[in-house]
Amino acid sequence: MESKLCTILMMMIIQSLLLSILGGINKAAPKRLDLDSAIRRFSKAITFETVSMDPGVSNVTELNKFKNYLEKAYPLIHSTPWIQRQIVGSLSIVYTIKPLREEKNDSTKKPWILQAHQDVAPVFDLHKWDAPPFSGQILYKPQSLHQILYDPRTNKGSKNFSTSDPDLKDYYVYGRGTMDSKHIIMAIMEAVELMIGRGQRPLHKTLILSFGHDEEVGGLYGGKKVAQMLENAYPYPTDGGKPIDFLLDEGFSIIKDILPQNMRIAPIGVSEKYVMNVNLSVVTAGGHSSVPTKENALIILSNALVNIDSNKFPSIFAHPGTPDIEILKRIAYLFPQPYKLQMENAALYRKALENITLDNEMIDAFTRTTATATQAKGGIKYNVVPNYAEANVNLRVLPLQDPDEVLKYVAQIINDQRVKVQLNTMSPRSPISDIDTIAFRKLEVIIEEFFNRTIVVPAIFNAGTDSKHFSRIVDNVYRFSPLRMNMDDISRIHGINERTSVADFYNCVRFYYYLIEFVAEGLEDDTKVSKMAAKNVKTASKEAAKNGKAISKDAAKNVKAISKEANKKGKNIKPKKI
Repeated sequence: MESKLCTILMMMIIQSLLLSILGGINKAAPKRLDLDSAIRRFSKAITFETVSMDPGVSNVTELNKFKNYLEKAYPLIHSTPWIQRQIVGSLSIVYTIKPLREEKNDSTKKPWILQAHQDVAPVFDLHKWDAPPFSGQILYKPQSLHQILYDPRTNKGSKNFSTSDPDLKDYYVYGRGTMDSKHIIMAIMEAVELMIGRGQRPLHKTLILSFGHDEEVGGLYGGKKVAQMLENAYPYPTDGGKPIDFLLDEGFSIIKDILPQNMRIAPIGVSEKYVMNVNLSVVTAGGHSSVPTKENALIILSNALVNIDSNKFPSIFAHPGTPDIEILKRIAYLFPQPYKLQMENAALYRKALENITLDNEMIDAFTRTTATATQAKGGIKYNVVPNYAEANVNLRVLPLQDPDEVLKYVAQIINDQRVKVQLNTMSPRSPISDIDTIAFRKLEVIIEEFFNRTIVVPAIFNAGTDSKHFSRIVDNVYRFSPLRMNMDDISRIHGINERTSVADFYNCVRFYYYLIEFVAEGLEDDTKVSKMAAKNVKTASKEAAKNGKAISKDAAKNVKAISKEANKKGKNIKPKKI
């Protein structure tokens, strides 16, 4: 009888763990997302002018307004006892979501982070925008811009946004931050609020939400301080590794219209280029403009800048250590011969493939360090020959390249000793994260399930994010934004007419909801699961000790196999309506 009871209890534990790993069961009738309310909250978030201009200089008033708005918009998040909010560096916001079963001594259950930033880039060419950049207006189709469906500043608009509406992709929320990256903050908050509203809580793994306030100017007072705070809060595991399992920050989106056969590509950033700001300066003898010298400081500096612009850095496309080879392997089947053969054997055909990338400026920028002049000054008066001139060159450096080598190359292509080359500032270098991890596989499964005809690839992100400050404490850092874009859409980021469709925002909410569920190995009702799990585990433990049965060992073995299979196939992770 005892042996039979022991077997039954063991099966109950395995069944409970299986349900947890593969998505969990919500016995209560699920509440659907109210898309109309959600999209209006997102629209309102865009009206806060949280612009960053310089490091250490933030729009404190607008950032505080935005923080207060989040409190009002998401009351469940701010009143749930197992969610803690902290304000770091006065303005950055961190939420810690504790799981139902916190297993502190299990390194496989280490915390993970979802990250985005509150601040936005400055706005220019106001007259070219189809809607004011901080209006958050929702417009219907580009060719019908006179039709404003909703304006959050006046709370006027008769349109009701429903998940069943087939035209969701034709409604756009306009404004700075709709693509970078308030859409991520608001989608995550919607997902967590929905989760709490359903009486759900992550089963395993603490989830940390990190929303910095100065990412656009380096994150020195936001993201960096959050990373330092977390390093003090979470100890390094005794069995090696870092305190945090993985971090998902903003990054690449799903890109349309660049692959054959109507396929889309979803690059996950496994590292990012680091930033070097290099100062060029020239000092010469001045004089009166009526007796001009052969070369003055401005002319010498201008020639140096032309040389930098005319001489690209060497490409390291498909070199060992880069993810390029893996990208080509994953998309090779879409191409005819001989391209397919070359892609499958990229190390052998590196030069031929490199020439193909040169045809596209954006793709070419992924394969090499880039340099561009961003600021220049010189001269004091219209009739005085300038004796001093200086300029800033902004370099986006591939993580495999050493900064000393970069400076030497800049001096080499300038080839003029009168030009002083000096490093001004440099951001941290990000290591290349592993793709052979459970975390990467889960991201891959979710993206492929949610977005049809999409190939997930690892890549080096060519912009900077707050995640660069977290490498000390996070095992693997990934960068991805669940939006669908074509090349025209990409130019809107930091540009004119930044916008996100209602359909894309809805998909963002769904993406983060199911990502939380998958990574946490299930969402389940708080009180029911905790009582049932505690009772079952306690009883089984007593029976095992009494009978000398190796239940825990057998259960662990079964759970490991189940987890492996779940991660391999992504079972039960299906994009369904929420």
